[in-house]
Amino acid sequence: MLLALFGAGLAAVVALYRDGVSLPATVLLFLAALPMGAALAFLLLTVRPWLEGTGGFLRWAAYHREPEAVIADLADATPTELAHELVGMSALALNRYRRIRTAVHLLLPSLALIALAVPLA
Repeated sequence: MLLALFGAGLAAVVALYRDGVSLPATVLLFLAALPMGAALAFLLLTVRPWLEGTGGFLRWAAYHREPEAVIADLADATPTELAHELVGMSALALNRYRRIRTAVHLLLPSLALIALAVPLA
């Protein structure tokens, strides 16, 4: 959804940026594009899959047709090992949510700058 919002904002910047646009509107659109580009980078880093490592879901993906093997793997793990897996997956989720929050914080001023540029265009 945020990538769609970014696309709409970028479409607005491109549509408004044409010949005959006033200098203040051009400046506002340029300023809106900077945090919008940073927000896109954060969103792309968030949705980019992390495929390194051998733990958690990546390890269990090898058992895609053997659910019993996943159960056996979990049964063989100590509570400490399971806790480490849980902590690792939780940290990954937390990092992703933080990147999404940062992207939202960058998109909001971009949208405000676009809204200011529209009447000046």
